[in-house]
Amino acid sequence: MSQDVTTNFHSIPAMWNHRVCSTPESVAMLYRRGTEWVEMTWLQADAQVQAMAAGLISLGLMGKTAAIHGVTSPWWVMSDMAILSAQGVTTTIYPSSTDEESLHILRDAETAVLFCDSRDKAALAFRHREELPHLQAVIVSGSKPHGENQDFIFTVDELQEIGNTLLSTSPDVVLERVKAITADALATIVYTSGTQGEAKGVMLSHGAWLYESAAIDQLGLITPQDRQYLFLPLAHSFARVMEMAFIRMGVPTALDADNDNLFENLQAVKPTFFASVPRLFEVAYAHFVSSSLSSSKLNRHLLHWGIDLGRRVSNHSQQGQEPSLGLRLPFALAEKLIFKKISDQFGGDLRFIISGGAPLSAPLGQFFHACGILILEGYGLTETSAATCVNRVDDFAFGTVGKPLPGTQIKISTDNEILIQGPGVTTGYHNLPEHTAKLFTEDGWLRTGDLGRLDARGNLVVTGRIKDLIITSGGKNIAPAHFERMLTEHSPFVSSVLMYGDNRPFCVALVVLCEPPTVRWANENKLTDTTTKALMSSTEVVALIQGEIDAVNAHLPSFETVKRFILIEDPFTSVSNGLTHSMKIKRQAIFEQHTDTLAELYKDMKIPDFSQLLPI
Repeated sequence: MSQDVTTNFHSIPAMWNHRVCSTPESVAMLYRRGTEWVEMTWLQADAQVQAMAAGLISLGLMGKTAAIHGVTSPWWVMSDMAILSAQGVTTTIYPSSTDEESLHILRDAETAVLFCDSRDKAALAFRHREELPHLQAVIVSGSKPHGENQDFIFTVDELQEIGNTLLSTSPDVVLERVKAITADALATIVYTSGTQGEAKGVMLSHGAWLYESAAIDQLGLITPQDRQYLFLPLAHSFARVMEMAFIRMGVPTALDADNDNLFENLQAVKPTFFASVPRLFEVAYAHFVSSSLSSSKLNRHLLHWGIDLGRRVSNHSQQGQEPSLGLRLPFALAEKLIFKKISDQFGGDLRFIISGGAPLSAPLGQFFHACGILILEGYGLTETSAATCVNRVDDFAFGTVGKPLPGTQIKISTDNEILIQGPGVTTGYHNLPEHTAKLFTEDGWLRTGDLGRLDARGNLVVTGRIKDLIITSGGKNIAPAHFERMLTEHSPFVSSVLMYGDNRPFCVALVVLCEPPTVRWANENKLTDTTTKALMSSTEVVALIQGEIDAVNAHLPSFETVKRFILIEDPFTSVSNGLTHSMKIKRQAIFEQHTDTLAELYKDMKIPDFSQLLPI
């Protein structure tokens, strides 16, 4: 049963203005200047927003699209609020997007104004100006590219000067624009990551984002007393919903895109929560394992003792039960003696972390919770304004994505597809009416393309993707994510795995080793060469992984098992075109990179001679 959610505001800028008026001198955002973190109040941020918005009004943005191409920062948030306050529509480009991807978005969104945080990004638009007939201006944070057309490219300072000139004669010009915006007006076009073909622009209204922030507020998950660290790209809807939430609730938020110094920044900012994709936890876990292997036997013994206690406490918590005093007291000691070092790596003040964008391994979530760090997995799509389900601090279960947000409804179709209704659902794809029509059922439910089920407590369990279904040559339907999840959760030696077998008689797999535990195993088994290439070619390591796969296969029907596998060296990353910008696996791209390898796995396959079964 869904709950009504009151959004209170008619537009995102109206929500921003309310926040500025309510807590003008409170800290809105923090940014890094060298090693120093600088605070910015809501009033200080708003002064820049109003000037930029007025500048955009002078440039004629009303009803047109403006793109933001830059890293996560206060500048990004203020640009977004300025665009919306000028009655424009925001679209976004990932900092890591290729030139081709960036130009596709600029063309498809009919972009009139481009905000960018570097001269190189501005120069790209200038070089391709003839391909961008709607583009009227480029706003650069910093200095202009040398020798570029001065009436086409403006600095942020120049835009604000234009705006302040307008405000000096028409002080209410921005406020009047904001008053004219309605909840059903288009606010953003967010482009999907494009796991299948070219990215599509998802249209989301002011009302959709307002609902998301109000629903999160109603959960009581986040309060103004919290402190957020935001490093995810704001081009993605996951980070965007965290932007809306911190504006609504007035949560001080540090914004920084420097992932190379992420843990140093967390220790400096000391957030009470942040959002992340699972890859961060995988890296942190690998580092933790590597460090523990080099510690003394006594420390390893204490660690195992503490984790065992933590898992027992976690199991009680997941069942909604209070651990006994006999369990709480030794765990409190373990937290102080063992887990404080882990907690301090994340700043030391964490209440929880929100994980999304890709599936979180249940054992990984359980491990961190055993160490005193609670990861709340959520679920959503760009088409649902990011947040659809989330685990709660007082109601969570690893291996699930929690219950729907208040006001959102979930149901499972007869073929196990997850269907969604709610105020956060998109109105459709930009300029793609045929794709929009296919997005909804006849009775108006959004088709997610994900497979799932609801557990006994009403938590959603995502089991795979419809588009990822393997249909073997024997006609069997297989969700590869099921095997992949089982193997990575079972085996500490496997970092990543992809199952392959569409239109084939049996399934095979590409496997990436998890190096720290594999190296440890190799040392324990007296292998002399522990380089990655040596481990991959080692008959002992191949036999080890075969045993891990056999153990998982034993729990599956024959047609769902992996019959053969091969170890590959390169992990799946966005750089290698193996992951989307939002960390989703690009299966087809990876398979194309390993065409010869996959063919080798089927090379000696004996094809039966069916001709003898045919009548002569």
